[in-house]
Amino acid sequence: MSSSMASTRHPYWKDIPDERWNDWRWQHTQRIRKLETLKEIFPEAVDQFDWEAMQEAASRFPLGVTPYYLSLVKTPSWSDPIWRQVVPSPDELISFDDAVDDPLAEERYMPVPGSRTVIRIGCFFIRIITAQCTVVTATVDERSAIPFRPRTEPS
Repeated sequence: MSSSMASTRHPYWKDIPDERWNDWRWQHTQRIRKLETLKEIFPEAVDQFDWEAMQEAASRFPLGVTPYYLSLVKTPSWSDPIWRQVVPSPDELISFDDAVDDPLAEERYMPVPGSRTVIRIGCFFIRIITAQCTVVTATVDERSAIPFRPRTEPS
């Protein structure tokens, strides 16, 4: 493992073998899903936040972040971009009259309406298969992508 990758691991996971740490399956199954776990990982943050308000936000916007991605947090604070991205904020509970279900209008650009297929590139496509984001970054290449097989018209 490269030293740059090793340096991103939070001390909370120091005893996890590299083989597990580098396994996306392990990362996925070990997602942090509870604010209580965040308090264990970042004890210095216990007195910094309104955890009750954050819990209310988490009940509506579930927490689910992999250990690797959470290890990218430099300091547990709303000014840290990773923390802000993955930790439910009470600010997310503020509703707006003009809020819409599909703010980016992605539905109208789906190649097959209602299919949850987001984009098609050549013979490959990206499909939404779950409503849970695990904040995992991955590269999709032709070895791991699901091939798109267009329907053929009966002759």
